[in-house]
Amino acid sequence: MRGRAVTRSLRTILISLAALFALIALAWMGARSGLTSHDQRTREWILEQIAAEVPLGSDAGVMEAFMRKRAESYSVDDRFNHQYDGLLPQSRLDRILGNRKVIIALRFDSNRRFIGSEVLITYQTL
Repeated sequence: MRGRAVTRSLRTILISLAALFALIALAWMGARSGLTSHDQRTREWILEQIAAEVPLGSDAGVMEAFMRKRAESYSVDDRFNHQYDGLLPQSRLDRILGNRKVIIALRFDSNRRFIGSEVLITYQTL
């Protein structure tokens, strides 16, 4: 009698642990999917802002003005990559989401005319 009770208890514990692990795995996959959607919306929103404020062919002054207005900090590489790189300010949600950072790059040609942009989103967690 006692052996059956122990076996039944162990089986219940194992099933509960398996269900808990499955729930954690599903929650993790759901969170990652939600973050991907959030990142895509952020990327699209920033690219729309760039398109509206920095038309193709804009000079360095327009790109620099955009960076001063939007970026928390920025730098320009006119020797190798030919681009402005800027780090956007973090929101409270960005800090909660694993120290999320949004970086924008404004690329230019040898005449310092705007030719394209890119948005990079990274997470820095321990």
